[in-house]
Amino acid sequence: MLEVGEAGRNDEDGVAQVVKKVTGDEKVMVDWCLVLKVIRWSWVQLGAKPASVPMDSTTRLYQDKSPLLFDPFVYRCLVGRLIYLTTTRPNIMYATQQLSQFMASPTESHLQAAKHVLRYLKTSPGKGLFFPRESEIQLLGFSDSDWAGCPDTRRSLTGDCFFLGSSLVSWKTKKQTTVTLSSTEAEYRVLANITCELQWILNVL
Repeated sequence: MLEVGEAGRNDEDGVAQVVKKVTGDEKVMVDWCLVLKVIRWSWVQLGAKPASVPMDSTTRLYQDKSPLLFDPFVYRCLVGRLIYLTTTRPNIMYATQQLSQFMASPTESHLQAAKHVLRYLKTSPGKGLFFPRESEIQLLGFSDSDWAGCPDTRRSLTGDCFFLGSSLVSWKTKKQTTVTLSSTEAEYRVLANITCELQWILNVL
């Protein structure tokens, strides 16, 4: 079993960034550790059943007509910290993007979806990104798009990621800037955007 040693820590706003060097293998692991301060307001969730996915595939969040949260600060605080975690947890990027749309007027259904992400994080609190010291210098990009995925605006959702060798270096999920008339148009738009980002990364390298 590999021994993981802590190389550095930086505590800020209740979230600790940890850089770990894995002995026995030339890799570096970077992750964000959830400390108790992040979820102490919802301590009941610690006893909840863990979730296998960050968001159920049948869940589609929108600005529903249900009553607004009495204290929206709780929701905003939680989503803000989830945004921190997306820097090393790409698997919650889509769910966090969906949740961040309702910061101004969250409802109970939005809060329940955010708590579901917490239940997912409970299953693997120590996961992070690995960066091998020696890796092939090859840039790979992947992208995908739905069509009219946002129920409120009918705009399509775009997701993309880039690998430098075997290391994931860039990822995001966002809504397209305009409404597309077909799934083909949505795919072409994401291809144009990912090409621009690919060129930018090549200039940086």
